Amino acid sequence: MSESAAQVIARAGGAIPALRNAPDRPAIFPVTPEFTNWRSEQRAWRDGVALLDQSHHMTDLFISGPDALKLLSDTGVNNFSRFTVGDAKQFVAVNYEGYLVGDAVLFYLAENRFDLVGWYMVIDWVQFIGETGDYDVTFERDANSIMRDPGKDPVRSSSGRTRSPSPASRSTRCVTAWRGSPDSSSSGRGRSARVCARRS
Repeated sequence: MSESAAQVIARAGGAIPALRNAPDRPAIFPVTPEFTNWRSEQRAWRDGVALLDQSHHMTDLFISGPDALKLLSDTGVNNFSRFTVGDAKQFVAVNYEGYLVGDAVLFYLAENRFDLVGWYMVIDWVQFIGETGDYDVTFERDANSIMRDPGKDPVRSSSGRTRSPSPASRSTRCVTAWRGSPDSSSSGRGRSARVCARRS
């Protein structure tokens, strides 16, 4: 069982030593290019199609349920009035006072089903609000490679208000095909296809 933040801070002798000596491997950001440099990758999604595997360095939070869109609207500054199935957009999360928590990529997979992909600060915040608030939602989390425990199933499930039994855990790998539009650089929107499959 993992320790609470208070236990980690007490064991380390304070918050600063706890953060400076955290056992997590450092995250390399921006991500090291795998095939070409960033200019050709940017051109590909803007002018053509890009295939992105985000499963190594980003966490997926699958959000399902009748209140999924309400939860996202309540925790982010985004306008969802024209957000439809098959769309993707930058999601900007804020706290109760409107201060920035962080940003992530949000995919509208199907009716009442979304995939929020990004760093754990945003993922943790949205899941925390969903689990402690009055939202009828269910979460499935596929952690990034840094956050995974070796030898354990990386997908954890939980639910919001319904507190229904968690579905069977499964390990997934998601790949995104992104098609930019002429105005995608200014609006933060584009068309996407998100394909997720179980790992054997």
